[in-house]
Amino acid sequence: MQDRIFSNISNIVERDSKSTTYKYALLRAVIDIIQDNSPFINVSSERVSFPTGLVVEKWMQYYLSLIHI
Repeated sequence: MQDRIFSNISNIVERDSKSTTYKYALLRAVIDIIQDNSPFINVSSERVSFPTGLVVEKWMQYYLSLIHI
């Protein structure tokens, strides 16, 4: 299930319109999790993963701030 979720995120980033604000919020959320060196980040030989709930929480925080400007 996690692989499908991250695949969907990747598809959104690669194929969706560049003018959509939720994409920037999603990228910012993922970058923020990485920069915070979250203890929930799991690194394997070829993949990095972290809980989807963490991404959703940060994404909503950033997205809501973008649409309420």
